[in-house]
Amino acid sequence: MIIREIKPEDTEAYMELVQKIDQETEFMLAEPGERVRTPATVRKIIQELKNYPNQTIFLAEQSGFLLGYLVAHGSKFIRKQHSGFLAIGVLKAFHNKGIGTKLFEAMDEWAIKNKLRRIELGVIVTNENAIHLYKKMGFKIEGTRKDSVRINGKYIDEYMMAKIY
Repeated sequence: MIIREIKPEDTEAYMELVQKIDQETEFMLAEPGERVRTPATVRKIIQELKNYPNQTIFLAEQSGFLLGYLVAHGSKFIRKQHSGFLAIGVLKAFHNKGIGTKLFEAMDEWAIKNKLRRIELGVIVTNENAIHLYKKMGFKIEGTRKDSVRINGKYIDEYMMAKIY
């Protein structure tokens, strides 16, 4: 398995991966089918990533097949350019195989190289596997957002977690 940054030619495979992960879990922010973007729009986003040192997308790939992703999105505002917000997704069939850890390790190297000071994320409080991974990778819970997410008509709290370099 390799971890690498996304390229424009990954557009369709990446869109398919995100769609599959959205369908497999309730822990992602988007509902299945809610991310409505054209391949041209996503390709443009990917191409523009290189213009911002605080933004990237990492892919986990095995034998030409995408297994997971990690998106780090930084602010364009000067006062927040030292930080990034991330989202991660791994296909259910590949959970607990070290893919999330490897994606975070690549992100850590990238964050240090690009002089990011802070990486943050939000996670639903019932997503115990993800919380365990984030803590293992050095993230700390900074607070709880009450009733932050609504899934199947039920309001659920979300932890805000961050890692300082």
